[in-house]
Amino acid sequence: MIFSPKKIVVVLALAFILIVFTLYLVGRNGVIVEYYKFTLEPIPNFEAALLSNSKVLFKSKEKLGSKWILVIWSSWLHDTESNKINWDTLLKASKKYKKYLYGLNYKDTREKAISYLATNGDPFTLSVFDETGQIGNSLEVIGLPTLLLIKEDGEVSKLFTSIEPEDWENDILPELLDNNDQ
Repeated sequence: MIFSPKKIVVVLALAFILIVFTLYLVGRNGVIVEYYKFTLEPIPNFEAALLSNSKVLFKSKEKLGSKWILVIWSSWLHDTESNKINWDTLLKASKKYKKYLYGLNYKDTREKAISYLATNGDPFTLSVFDETGQIGNSLEVIGLPTLLLIKEDGEVSKLFTSIEPEDWENDILPELLDNNDQ
């Protein structure tokens, strides 16, 4: 039985959608996180201007020796309820753990990003500006927001494409903190 090219395209498109949806569902349980963990070790070194001051550079290699979190975010992402939950989770976490939180503003304008932080709260110690997305692409960003938990040696130990309160409490915080920091 011979299929027309149109039917083949439709079947392939449906199969692709099914695979992507399945990977999304599985990813919430950690499988995708573990897959991307291996492609991100260690984090690529990068330098970028601060969002708040284009004359000051942040150098990721200066974070070696410290555990830290890099959240890739953008002001144009805030319109959905799930992204509001993500941002609220970061704001609550920053009340106690802001020293660990760093932002990478991805494919945005400086003015919109600064305005977004002023309006919605700023959970980060600092944010760097990645207008073209070059840094985010080198980090293999697969969606926004993306949270990378980075170990002292610069290796990514966890990746999250959503930041729910239970993720923070059950997965991120225990690995981030030593017993002395809690």
